[in-house]
Amino acid sequence: WLLISTISLALSSFPAFWILHQDNSSWIWLTQLGLALLIGPLLAISPAMMVEIFPTETRLTAYSLSFNLGVSILGGTSLFICTWLIDMSGNVYAPAMYLMANSLMCAIAIGFMNDRSREPLM
Repeated sequence: WLLISTISLALSSFPAFWILHQDNSSWIWLTQLGLALLIGPLLAISPAMMVEIFPTETRLTAYSLSFNLGVSILGGTSLFICTWLIDMSGNVYAPAMYLMANSLMCAIAIGFMNDRSREPLM
């Protein structure tokens, strides 16, 4: 599900941002709902996945550091980076490229992960 969610998000980023620049508020609402439905599985499954990939001895520290650093670095700077990309390129769809690049990086990382879902957590 993680891989499907990230690839779907990457593929839908340009069409979604194109729709978000239209004047039809119904389509904008539907697009926002669609993006939320695409990112929902990723946000729902990620905590369990993070718990599974770390050994018991360092699980809490590793999970906390990786989650919070990722959210603060990528999430905290995303508005700045998207504004900068639009300013530098002159392209209002630059945030779609940023979303696509981050989604593809996430998909590559997921592809390299080992499936430990059937292993005991303790």
